[in-house]
Amino acid sequence: MLSLIYACGLRRSELLNLKPADIDSKRGVLLIKQAKGKKDRIAPISEKMVELLRQYYKAY
Repeated sequence: MLSLIYACGLRRSELLNLKPADIDSKRGVLLIKQAKGKKDRIAPISEKMVELLRQYYKAY
């Protein structure tokens, strides 16, 4: 989770509110809803980070 915060420039509250459906791996973006100022925003996410998330969620 720390890697995701660092790689995508997320705030702690944004990470806690993140859902797997918010990851658009085809476009390489992360949809962040209700970010600072109650506005939605988009952050780029690398393919390597998407792979790490897939491995993490596959384990559970």
